[in-house]
Amino acid sequence: MTDPANPQRRSLILASAVAVTVPAMAKAQIAMSSPSSAPTTPPLLDQRARRLLTRLDPSLPDRLAQSAGALSGALDPRARALVGLATFAAMADAAEPYQTQVRAALAAGVQPGEVVEVGLHVLVYAGFPAAQAAIQRTQAVFQEDRVPYRAASGRPQGNDRALGLANLRQAGGDAAARTWAMSPSEVAPLTVGFAHGEIWNRPGLSVRDREIITLAMLMVSGDEDGGLTFHATTCRRLGWSREAIVETLIQTAGDAGLARLLAAIEPVLDGLDRPIEAAPAVAQPRPEEADQALSDEARQQRGQDALNRISQASGQSVVSSFDAIAPDLGRYILEFSYGDIFARPGLDLKARELATVAALTATGRTVDEIPISVHINAALNVGASPREVTEAILHMLPYVGFPRVQKAMTAASDVFAERRLTLVPIAPGGQAPNLTIIGRLRAKPGRGAELQEALLPVVAASRQEAGCINYDLHVDEANPDSFVLYENWTNQAALDAHFQQPHSTALAARLPELLEIPLTMERLTEVSAWIGRKSP
Repeated sequence: MTDPANPQRRSLILASAVAVTVPAMAKAQIAMSSPSSAPTTPPLLDQRARRLLTRLDPSLPDRLAQSAGALSGALDPRARALVGLATFAAMADAAEPYQTQVRAALAAGVQPGEVVEVGLHVLVYAGFPAAQAAIQRTQAVFQEDRVPYRAASGRPQGNDRALGLANLRQAGGDAAARTWAMSPSEVAPLTVGFAHGEIWNRPGLSVRDREIITLAMLMVSGDEDGGLTFHATTCRRLGWSREAIVETLIQTAGDAGLARLLAAIEPVLDGLDRPIEAAPAVAQPRPEEADQALSDEARQQRGQDALNRISQASGQSVVSSFDAIAPDLGRYILEFSYGDIFARPGLDLKARELATVAALTATGRTVDEIPISVHINAALNVGASPREVTEAILHMLPYVGFPRVQKAMTAASDVFAERRLTLVPIAPGGQAPNLTIIGRLRAKPGRGAELQEALLPVVAASRQEAGCINYDLHVDEANPDSFVLYENWTNQAALDAHFQQPHSTALAARLPELLEIPLTMERLTEVSAWIGRKSP
């Protein structure tokens, strides 16, 4: 057991936010411009900006100065519509502009199923909350405008690893597939199998179209670590002209801001300057590259089991909410988010939920408002205390600032109120208990595991009670049938209320069946200085 101040747990929570905060910190060194889909005044370009833009296209500084003449027409209307969809999908919080783009895309000849595919594709580059928002907004347009569309599964057939390496080989050549196949990184199998094997191989949108929208998504996210370079090269391999790639950057900059364009120029130029060979028309999976991965059905069941333990009805309602527009998204939430990630060994569910709360605090987007409430509830469901949830959020202050933390704290306060939980204040020097209980339980011979199974849910529920400072279960190393409960309560009234809780009365009814001798309880008062320990 660890307390909220444990440096290892705080390091874990911080690590969950690094990926979303470090790029933001790096971009802060660049002079930011306000996003605008229709700038009304010419952007002010310093000498460095003009040099960068000139390297991309000698005429670009003057074209940007003219605003309306910045776009050259290198993208046809359909491609322009796809890029617009990708941009606003990755921006995530732009709800009305995204719905406007959906309508523009349909008018430009983009098929309804292709619009849905853009919403699914963004989950690789901006996460599941962004994908969920894009799909929900697409559904709203389809319903309001009565767009003919029949939801159906569009999953590729075959082994995900073999499919993923085939996609990487088609887009990036043998070297790209070999690099990912041999990578020792633990993210590599997930990248190959899920991102490139499952998502990139979906038949509802061509690989060529996926390349150009990925370039826009990466520019919005501020990716400068090779992603833009790789996909600028693969766009050319798949037939996109240099002019179309430049046009994609300019169009995306009109919505995401000039700073994003300036940051993208160097890595994109690196990709444009590399020698290329034309990509094969079809990606051919190689049977020898298949792995022995779990079936989709087994992953889904593993994810369902994890979801049942974590989010219960609230999580299941999210999964089923996409059945009428993109049923595969609900399956991906189960199979990938819960089956492949939450079910991994190495961290218990409570640590993963606290890390998720920290990550959603760090992103701080409007589309994260429902997910953070879901995961605060989930953290409480798997044994986190209100204090631990609060500390996970507050720990983000030095890294993301006060507004996002304040927003997350509001969500946490609402969840605590709904669940009638009290956040015990931390007094100077820690919250000192007035009452300590030591409970001793000895199971009938051979029934220790059964007793432990009965006790653990009571531990989790008791930690949520008002006035509970800690409630910890220990087992005797020499006797697996012997247990000790170590509890601290703020006062006698809190302990009395604890004995009346349904989980306490249910346990009391089972104990005669499980115990060899009756439960004994010792009441203690601490006389040493209280160090503020709280159940994790």
